[in-house]
Amino acid sequence: MKAFRLMLALGIICILISCSADNNKPNTQSGETEFKKITASDTSSQSISNQAKEKLKKREGITSIYAVNTDKKLVIAFEIKHHKRFQLASTRKDVHKQMEKAFPDYEAEVSTDKRIVLDLKELEKKVDKGKLSKKQLKKEMKQLVQLMKDKT
Repeated sequence: MKAFRLMLALGIICILISCSADNNKPNTQSGETEFKKITASDTSSQSISNQAKEKLKKREGITSIYAVNTDKKLVIAFEIKHHKRFQLASTRKDVHKQMEKAFPDYEAEVSTDKRIVLDLKELEKKVDKGKLSKKQLKKEMKQLVQLMKDKT
């Protein structure tokens, strides 16, 4: 009987420990969306991508947003809270429709893929530092869009 009580107590303790909140992860302050406005050189104005970030900042569940635009194309990648991942497909579709409606002159591409998020984050840094010409930016954007459309 003592062994049963000991096993029951250990089981309950294990369940309580495993269900505790994970406080080791860095989190944004009070649910704010993380994004940085791009201040690019005169070769490529990033005002459209900054406007897109402002619009998406208001959406619930989005933790970080990255966006870059060329003359006719707008590429957006965002991360979403873990517990909101069940609605990932519908969120992505809604964001895509919202961006097409808000920016009808631009071809909007939206992704939540982690690889695209990381690549777009690096591209944003390059654009912000002014390391890319318009031609290079278009080339990298074309590669990103191609990577987004690949179904591997």
